Amino acid sequence: MRKTRTWVIKLGYVLVIVFIFSAFTSSIYYAMNLQKTHQDLAEKNLNMILLTSDLKGKITSQQYHLANFYERNDQNSLFFIEKNNRNITGILQELFSFDLTQDEYHWLNVINRSYESSKINIISLTAHQSGDEATLRRAYATAINTMSVTINFSDQLTGILHSDYENKRVKNDQKFTQSIAITSIGALVALVSSFYFFGFFSQRVDDLELQGTKDGLTGIYNKKTITAILERMIERNKVNQKGLSVALLDVDHFKSVNDAYGHLEGDLILRELALIIQQSIRSNDFCGRFGGEEFLILLSDINPKEAWLACERIRKAIASTDFEIEENRIRISATIGLAFAKTYDKVDPLLLRADRLLYTGKKRGRNRTES
Repeated sequence: MRKTRTWVIKLGYVLVIVFIFSAFTSSIYYAMNLQKTHQDLAEKNLNMILLTSDLKGKITSQQYHLANFYERNDQNSLFFIEKNNRNITGILQELFSFDLTQDEYHWLNVINRSYESSKINIISLTAHQSGDEATLRRAYATAINTMSVTINFSDQLTGILHSDYENKRVKNDQKFTQSIAITSIGALVALVSSFYFFGFFSQRVDDLELQGTKDGLTGIYNKKTITAILERMIERNKVNQKGLSVALLDVDHFKSVNDAYGHLEGDLILRELALIIQQSIRSNDFCGRFGGEEFLILLSDINPKEAWLACERIRKAIASTDFEIEENRIRISATIGLAFAKTYDKVDPLLLRADRLLYTGKKRGRNRTES
């Protein structure tokens, strides 16, 4: 009887250990699998954002060259129009190659049909087919307007991408919670080890960094996403060598604004600043909140002089804006450090140069672009 009891106790210990080990292993599996899923989602989201940005840039460029051809009979523009036709077709094919949701597939089809409609008018114009001036002008206006509609549809697709990404991220969070529930059963059985068990997986949740791409306050890209975009743009610039500039913008004396009016009012100013920056950059540029009152602006396919003028446009827009706080109107300024990417550049050295130039601009009196 005693031997039987000892055997049952040992068997119980073995079963408890097996159960704890199974729960532990399954939780690790869930955690690692969800982490990979999150990384895959973020990768797809980032790739599609960059592609839709390229699409808008190519179509905008095509509008410009079509206007040149039609108004000035600029034959060089024919080359750019045909080149963009091939590039846009390639971008659309790459977008269709992704594993798409029903909404994403719908908007891509709408973009494709819209672009094909404008293409018919472009072919008619560039081929100089017979027709009076009024007919050609209608075809020109239709092509330009249809391309504008295609650009707007591309923005709609970007919104759908963010929405799909956030929904899938939430589902990932729920699955991870379920995996924690599995571990809690093992923790109830194993009293002492449960504290270590929960502590380990709490840390695991933090390490996964299951977060979105947008900054919660301003609605623009957060630091993690804008840095990832910069890394991609640096690699792209090494290939096409069309120019890449990085601007680090910091609000002057922002602490005094927070001290005088409070952090809630300061947050409203940061939201409005983000909107001003977004409205001041091109469709193929990017901006994100880098921390506190600092913003990172990425300017692609641009030379140093054009980049400096773009930063000055942003700085002047901020300086000329009246910000409403507690029925008062105040004005603020910003200092910008502008660094130009080199072919061998990496993210950290490029950001460091921009930061040092920002510091130099602060020392030289603020409210300026230092390059």
